[in-house]
Amino acid sequence: MRSNISGYASVTDCGGCKRQVFNSSCYITSLVDPNSLNSEVHMSMSYLPFAHRFASLAAQTVKRMLGNTLHRNTEPSISETTRSFLQRIRYIPPQTNESRRKELVSALQETLLSWRVLPAANSSSIYSICQHSAAMAELSYPHHDFDTQLQIAKFTWFLIYVDDLSSNMPSALEDFQLKLLRHEAPEDPVLQHFTGHLMDMYRFWDRLPANCITSAALEFITGCALEIHTEIRKIELALSSTSWPYFLRARTGVAPAYAVMIFRTLSGNMSRYMQVIADVCLFIDLTNDVLSFHKEEVAGETRNYIHNRAGVSRKLPTNVLAEVAEEAVAAQNRVTAALRACRSEGIHAWETFVQGYVAFHLTQDRYRLNELLS
Repeated sequence: MRSNISGYASVTDCGGCKRQVFNSSCYITSLVDPNSLNSEVHMSMSYLPFAHRFASLAAQTVKRMLGNTLHRNTEPSISETTRSFLQRIRYIPPQTNESRRKELVSALQETLLSWRVLPAANSSSIYSICQHSAAMAELSYPHHDFDTQLQIAKFTWFLIYVDDLSSNMPSALEDFQLKLLRHEAPEDPVLQHFTGHLMDMYRFWDRLPANCITSAALEFITGCALEIHTEIRKIELALSSTSWPYFLRARTGVAPAYAVMIFRTLSGNMSRYMQVIADVCLFIDLTNDVLSFHKEEVAGETRNYIHNRAGVSRKLPTNVLAEVAEEAVAAQNRVTAALRACRSEGIHAWETFVQGYVAFHLTQDRYRLNELLS
C-alpha cells in the first residue's frame, strides 16, 4: 500500500503467489521473478504439508536477498538524491513538542479503548500506530490547537487501519461506499467509527474543505481495494499507460485531506489557499515517495510509485527518484510563490507544514533514514 503515512501493510498473498501491482522492468523482475519461483516451488512440492507456506517464504527470501544486493549498489545514488532534496527544500529541523505528543497518544488510546472492538492481543501494535499518528499531527500541524491535532491523529490512525484491513478483509473496503449510501453498517466495526469520524470533520473545517477530506478518505479506501484486486494485479502495462502509476498513487496518498488540513479550520478564506491545493497534494505525495524509497529498496519492495513509473517509462528507478525529487521541489516553490503573491496568512502554516512533514519522515525509525544519511 502507498499511503503517505502508513506503510504498515505487508505484501499480501494472492492465490498462493506473491504478485506486484503489475510487472515492471525494475531490477528484481529483470533478474529473476520471485513470483514465478513461488509458483514453481508450490507446484513441485504440492504433495507436502505446508508447501504453500514454504513456497511463499522461499519467494520472499529470494526477493529480499536480491533486493539487499541491488540496494547496496544503488544506495549512494539514493543518499545523494535525498540529501540534495533536503537542501533544496531548505529543510531545518523544527522544534518538537514532546509533551503535546504524549497527550495526543494518551487521548488517542483512550478513544480506541472506548470502542471495545479492538483485540487486546494487538495492544503493542495499536500503541505503536498511536505514536506514529500523534507524531504526524504534532510535527506537521503545530499551529493547530489540541482538539484539531487529535482529530488529525485519529484520521491517520484510521488510514493505517484501513491499509492493513485491505489485506485481511478486502470485501469490507469494496462494500464500504455502497453500505454508506444505503445507510447500512460497514462490515468491519472499526469502519463504523470511521464513518462517524468523517462526519465529525465538519466541526473542524468549513463544508467545502471538509468535503475534500471525506472524499479523499473514500478515494483512499477505493485505492486500497484496487491495489489488492486480483484483476488489477494481473495488469501488464503498455508503454503508453504513463498516467496509470500516478492515478493509483493519488488514490492511496490521501494528499487532498492532509493538504486542506494545513490551513485555517472554520471560517477560513478559501480564496487565499485553494488555488495551491493541487501543488500541495503533489508535494505531499512525491515527498513521501522520495523519503520512503530507501526503506522500500532495503525490503525489496517494488509495489510503489517510483518503480511503477520506472516500469512504464523504461528508466532506472534511481533516475525516476531524482525526477520525482525535482518535481516535489518545483511544487513546493510554486505553492510558496503563490501564497506570498496573494499575501496569504496561510504562508506560515504552509512553511511549518513542509518542515514538520519532512521531520516526521526523518524522525520515524520505520523510514530508516538515519542509516542512509548518517
